[in-house]
Amino acid sequence: MIQGAEKSIDLVMYELEDNQIENALISAEKNGVAVRVLLNEGDYGAQPSSYSAAAYQYLRAGGVSVHWSPSYFALTHQKTMIVDGNQAVIMTFNLTPQYYSTDRDFGIVDKDPEDIAAVETAFNDDWQDKKILPRREMTSSGVREQRPNCSQ
Repeated sequence: MIQGAEKSIDLVMYELEDNQIENALISAEKNGVAVRVLLNEGDYGAQPSSYSAAAYQYLRAGGVSVHWSPSYFALTHQKTMIVDGNQAVIMTFNLTPQYYSTDRDFGIVDKDPEDIAAVETAFNDDWQDKKILPRREMTSSGVREQRPNCSQ
């Protein structure tokens, strides 16, 4: 999917330590694809892991736009990639080769426009460090009230 991208790639990854993926993202950027990567920095913005810091620096040096995920929540455990705005991969796996052959994980390619829009909205809000309010909040009586998704 990365090699086939024509316009854009938006990747959110909890752990990134795969040189082949990193090189493919840099290559896509150099070929005119707008690549943006959000990486988990650490608990509430604490020190990132050594591999996340290395990926951040390597991608940035390769011309890729890369940001740390917002620090107002504990972790960005999300693993998604949107390619050209028309397909999303929603994954349970991190991009760390040491686990590829030992863990049971999967990725689903989703082409539903509403699903893609929802993932893209979350990406853009995190990219801009906007807080997203929950759709439902508990009232003092313990009853949930329906609230629209909105940014603060």
